[in-house]
Parts: sequence; structure tokens; C-alpha cells
Amino acid sequence: MPVPWYDIPRNNAGTLTARLSTDCQLVNTVTTTTVSIMIQNISTLIAGIIIAFVHEWRTSLVALGLLPLMIISGAIQMAFSTGFSDKTDAAYKDSSNLIMEAMVNIRTVSSFGYEGIVAKRYDEKMEEPYRLAVKKGNASGFFFGLSQLVMFTIFGILFYLGALFVRDNPG
Repeated sequence: MPVPWYDIPRNNAGTLTARLSTDCQLVNTVTTTTVSIMIQNISTLIAGIIIAFVHEWRTSLVALGLLPLMIISGAIQMAFSTGFSDKTDAAYKDSSNLIMEAMVNIRTVSSFGYEGIVAKRYDEKMEEPYRLAVKKGNASGFFFGLSQLVMFTIFGILFYLGALFVRDNPG
């Protein structure tokens, strides 16, 4: 890359380091965790449907009818609980830039006694990511609770209907 490219604030070493760190975590998550969980969930769903239809087809039909509700609530919960937004990434890049500049120029910072000023500026730059993380955490917790409510309500309905089917037709 040409030297002036690094003079642009979004291309300095701190920003690039923060971005590389974030990108590596995202690639690792997508290639390992997400794919394996998806394969496991699909195979479990197929096996569960087959076993359910073999043993009690009426309960299986009700469960299959309620399955979209579970999928939708799980998808909403997953959307709010995965990763951070671009806003927090940008805020973390700003704080990374500040620390990178302070470390590169540590002698100047130390000779003028600016350690406290740098620490205060770093704290100020971390307020926005903290605020966004708390907001995202609250939303994630709410939607996690909602998805659990839907899931256990459906389980309760299925247990109740299963008990009714056994009572009415014990054979």
C-alpha cells in the first residue's frame, strides 16, 4: 500500500489491528460454531420428527404446527444475541487508535506527564461502546426470555395434549 494510505484515520495501525481481531473472530465463529450447530439442529429435527410420527402421530402434528413459532422466536433471539453492531466496532477502533498512538509515542506522553490525560480520553472513548453493549445486552436478554417463554409454553401444550391423548385412547 502507498504510504499516504496509512495517513487516513480509518487505515492507521490501531484501526487495522482492531479490525483484524474482529474479523478473525467472526470467521472462526462462522466456520466452526455456526455450521456445526446448524447441521446438528437440522439432523436432530429430522430424527425427532421421524421418531415422533412413529410413536404418536397426533402429538407430532400439533408439534409440527407449532414449530414455526419456535423457529421464529429462536431466530429473533439469535439476531439480538450474536455479535456487536458496526457502531461498537467503530467506537472500539477509536479507542484502539488512541492506545496505539499513546504506545508509539510513550516517551513523549511520559515526559509531559500525560498518562492521566490519555487514560481519561480512553475512558471517554469507551463510554459509547459500554452504553451500546448494555443496550444490546438488555435487548438480547429480553428476546432470550421471550424465546424461552415461547419454547416452554409449546412444551406445556404438547405435554397437556399428550396426556389427553393417552387418557382418551390408552391403547
